[in-house]
Amino acid sequence: MVIDLGKIKLTISQVLDAEKFILLAQTEKTVYDDGKPTDKKQIVATVTTAESLFEKVDVKLDGVALPITDEVLKERIEKFDFVYVSFEADEVRFYRDFTSGQNKVTAKAKSIQLYNDAEIDLD
Repeated sequence: MVIDLGKIKLTISQVLDAEKFILLAQTEKTVYDDGKPTDKKQIVATVTTAESLFEKVDVKLDGVALPITDEVLKERIEKFDFVYVSFEADEVRFYRDFTSGQNKVTAKAKSIQLYNDAEIDLD
């Protein structure tokens, strides 16, 4: 029996073994179509958890980023004052990178929000 990794779908919570995630970065990336760059941009949130031994996962967002600057996020991380987030309608898929031969993951979500709608100062 052959297992098609591309058909296995999990949530980010299942992959990182947690319900809340430490936000490490939010970046705007170019969207590619058939391996070619387009004029479209997409927000990618990089998250991790202690439960996953700080394994990082990049999550492509359909929605907008949280209103926090990279500088403020970096300062908070340096003070161990983490911004915890969760995702709505998230999905992780596995694929094989044929250049390296490794199995990898790709993650996407409809939106990102503060964990439990926490009220924190993001400025």
